[in-house]
Amino acid sequence: MAPDGRSLVTSGGNRRSVIWIHDTAGERAITSEGYAAAPRLSRDGSRVFYLLVRDLMSKSSNWVPSSAELRSVDLSSGKSDSVLPGVSVTDYDLSPDETEVAFTTMDNDGGSQIWLASLDRRTPPRRIAREGDEASFDADGDLVFRSLDEKVDVLVRIKKDGSGREPLTTVPILEKGSVSPKGEFVTAVNAAGLLAVRLHGGATRKICPAPSRAVWSSDGRFFYVTIDPNTSAASPGKTLAIPVPAGKSLPDLPGSGIDASGDGIYPPGTRVIAHGSLSPGPNPSTYVFTKTDLQRNLFRIPLHY
Repeated sequence: MAPDGRSLVTSGGNRRSVIWIHDTAGERAITSEGYAAAPRLSRDGSRVFYLLVRDLMSKSSNWVPSSAELRSVDLSSGKSDSVLPGVSVTDYDLSPDETEVAFTTMDNDGGSQIWLASLDRRTPPRRIAREGDEASFDADGDLVFRSLDEKVDVLVRIKKDGSGREPLTTVPILEKGSVSPKGEFVTAVNAAGLLAVRLHGGATRKICPAPSRAVWSSDGRFFYVTIDPNTSAASPGKTLAIPVPAGKSLPDLPGSGIDASGDGIYPPGTRVIAHGSLSPGPNPSTYVFTKTDLQRNLFRIPLHY
């Protein structure tokens, strides 16, 4: 309130998120419009899939899409196209051969539904499950997702025709991550931090005692762990590119997981990348990431009595 009581001073602004690529040529922005999120580099490195966000919602202290369009941009021409025209999604995952996409939509009542569609658009999308999100493909062609239809959220597996829905965990999870290329593990965040859960039974592995994110390279040779998922311009985060020994799905980590302080001793061969929540390419020298900022201005609003 102004001292004379005749006007109100406030601030307003917009969140902006741009997708960048890092490769041997350096770094460059590959999107320019609106709020772009969740980039995914194609296996051949020719395209980047991403969400063009219309609306955001706050979730676990982060801003996540509540409504977005799935798009892809050709890196050679810069042309961007809609992957699912007319469909609003909140998250997605591509099949290993990049012929299908699993995605989540939100109905009018706020319920989440998981759908499956072919990228060539020859068949219409079909609904696979209700009350679930964050679906990923496993090595057997099934889908692993976070179930939202109980009192607590758990990991669930289902076949692509919607049958055979079965729980994978009974321990509540806060967020589901990616599935390893060999289909042995899926990452998840709960109160204990970041975990690697076995898809076919066995002991759970602790990756990091603090909430963080992880993703495998498409060939499974590197495991990328983001220590600080914040991707703002002031705090871009830090990602560890950890080599995975041949014949294994996870790197050799201590039982307590990776030191979350950011200054710990990391496994031999680890490369530190000064970006958070990236999508890897064929090696740690190529990846896509987002840069997010908040642009604000001050406004004086006259008050009339």
